[in-house]
Amino acid sequence: FGRGMDFMCHDDGLLEAGGVHIIHTFFCVDKSEEVQIQGRTARQGKKGSYCMLLCDEDLLKRFAPVGLEENSLAQLPARQLYDLLDLHRQRFKNVQYAEVEGKLAKAQEQEASTMKYFDALLRGDAARAKRFLEEHYKSKGS
Repeated sequence: FGRGMDFMCHDDGLLEAGGVHIIHTFFCVDKSEEVQIQGRTARQGKKGSYCMLLCDEDLLKRFAPVGLEENSLAQLPARQLYDLLDLHRQRFKNVQYAEVEGKLAKAQEQEASTMKYFDALLRGDAARAKRFLEEHYKSKGS
């Protein structure tokens, strides 16, 4: 269940007792996904609740490379732990964003170079088109 899915409750007794309760059991890479999961209950004025229940072992596997240690998990209050995990999530997303930006810049360079090649072909400038191909394949190590 996720985006576009509401958890519907047609049990009046359950609704009177507080409604549907969502237990979120993993830490989302995307904050927006987490917000979507939180919003799957208590829809259209109905009652509902949400909590996040995370496994220490899973958190350690995912966040050990950024300095999260087993003894620090037990010592942190829940809010402080969540804030720390959220900070690491933001840093991870920033790294991903930078990688995408780098790939985009490279793709734009390649596109500009390819357009020069096509322009040479359209103008009938075979010598320039040939030079482009020679330079292109030299840079690829072929």
